[in-house]
Amino acid sequence: MAEARKLNTAKAEDETVDRWSLERALAASALRSAASTADLRRLTDEPGLLVIVAVPSTAWLAPMTRHLVVDFPPIDEAHHARRSSRGRPTTLDVPEITHDLSGGARSIAIVSTDPQALISAELLAAADLTIEIGRPTATIVRRAAYRATGQRLRALRDADIDGLDLDDIVAAIRKGATSTASLHRLRRAKMRRASPSETSGALRLDDLAGLGEAGEWARRTVDDLVAVKSGDLDRKLQSALLYGPPGCGKSELMRAIAKSAGVRLVSTSVADWLGHKDGALGDVVQAATSVFQEALVKAPCVLAIDELDAVPDRARLSSRGRDWWTPLVTALLTEIDKIRRTRPPILLIGATNQVDRLDPALLRPGRFDRKIAMGPPDEAGLREILRTMLGAALDRKSIARIAALGRGATGATARSWVDAAVAKARAAGRGIHVDDLLAEVAPPETRSREEVRAVAIHETGHAVVAAALGLAVSRISTIDAGDTEGATWVETRSRFPTAAEIDTTLTTMFGGRVADEILGKGANVGAAVDLERATTLAAAARLAFGLRDDLLHRGDPKELRRALAEDPKLAAAVEADLKRCLERASTIVRKHQETVEEIVGRLIQRRLLDGPELGALLAEITTAGRSLPHVRK
Repeated sequence: MAEARKLNTAKAEDETVDRWSLERALAASALRSAASTADLRRLTDEPGLLVIVAVPSTAWLAPMTRHLVVDFPPIDEAHHARRSSRGRPTTLDVPEITHDLSGGARSIAIVSTDPQALISAELLAAADLTIEIGRPTATIVRRAAYRATGQRLRALRDADIDGLDLDDIVAAIRKGATSTASLHRLRRAKMRRASPSETSGALRLDDLAGLGEAGEWARRTVDDLVAVKSGDLDRKLQSALLYGPPGCGKSELMRAIAKSAGVRLVSTSVADWLGHKDGALGDVVQAATSVFQEALVKAPCVLAIDELDAVPDRARLSSRGRDWWTPLVTALLTEIDKIRRTRPPILLIGATNQVDRLDPALLRPGRFDRKIAMGPPDEAGLREILRTMLGAALDRKSIARIAALGRGATGATARSWVDAAVAKARAAGRGIHVDDLLAEVAPPETRSREEVRAVAIHETGHAVVAAALGLAVSRISTIDAGDTEGATWVETRSRFPTAAEIDTTLTTMFGGRVADEILGKGANVGAAVDLERATTLAAAARLAFGLRDDLLHRGDPKELRRALAEDPKLAAAVEADLKRCLERASTIVRKHQETVEEIVGRLIQRRLLDGPELGALLAEITTAGRSLPHVRK
């Protein structure tokens, strides 16, 4: 009963953990999908009920139990009926439960994966309401994702999550991520569940494009793997940590290396370990170490550990969290060190979306030989990716047009465009046309004209200020890319900016805000990202770069934020820097207001301005100068 008593206090607690937020939303969405309207009304309004809820796996026990207690006022207690670590059913106190129900003032819920086997016959007979929750459907996941994160997973289908458990779904859908990234992770998890060690569906390295440095390393590595496979044990396999945003091909590259070298792929992730058995710490550690043992058996092979950022930095955890994670991190480090020390024919590759979140122990020398960034391809790389995907279906001119319009997209996004366009053409009984792809890259506008105008004003403000300061603007767009409402591209200038060049960057960052104030309805939250980046850059100029008054280096982002919060004098100095650049941007926009209006009108009509057309519009205000680091929302 202790577990139920603890849950009894949950009604007054705030939701503070993003992961739990999505778990709770999934539980709520699943329950409402399974229960009738009459059942939900009884749960909400009728006291004195004994409710039994059957869930599809143990991962659903805690989220469903908490949802029932927190969101249905009559339910005062909720219990798990599950098997212990030794396989025996847990024992519920039947007399106490029936005694509590006899008063009629409160309801009690029991959540179980197998009510018939794990709940006593007396309680089964006494149940007033039994609800069976099936495996999650795409509709359930879409509703939960929108409720917990605001993401609209419109393209999600039942086939994408078939076989996935709650932990797989929670690991894939993250607050702050894009819908495309979450869909990509869900589909990758599905593929991993279906065939965790197969490379039959993988592309070969020669079929991948736009990989840059990662591609060069991969080609050398395939040669090394082939040599090791042929018996050259003196050839050293260079381990690597691939990092970068979702959808840039990290997982696909690991599979391609294994397939191209003709070796087995042993693929795993932290989510796989956490979902092992009941998720008890001992089971999780066993799952992690068993993967390394499997790799030793299957060597020569590629051992790919995906989503490494799911292993938290222990320094950022509470003492309780640190106590739980330390055995797992220690086991992981021990197994990696064993592979590096004994040098079996195993290529170790890690992948992470956020390298800054990794435990520093994973990044120490000797664990990963190389750290390789994988970002979205440039325009030329995107052309090659599209050409590889489309073959001879479209001519080079059409592919170049799509690549120019979709500049900044990841390979995963490009794949989603092509798949959707091919499906549309196939449904129409014809071959793919460039218009099919254009509809995916720049789908029809769904925002109101007022919303589009606001975006156009903001992006034009960036572009005009940049041009007036001598920076080369390559394009402006109001195309809604999911995570951005619009974008402005300014060509890179210097890797080592001076104080004056940093001021130019800050001024350009404020171009959107001042345009909102002068031509729009006023400053709005759309400039929040600009403000965040400008504040960080202005603070870094003083505390990290030595370009203002101080030479003391305090470059860690957390330290910068702490210094701003704790040092009023510093905060005032940074505020003064920002306001000075804001005023400079305001002067430029007011001076060129007519040009801004003209560009806004053209941008609303065209959605994308680049090349000679944009150059002509900006020609009158462009001064001589080199380019500066790009400004993009």
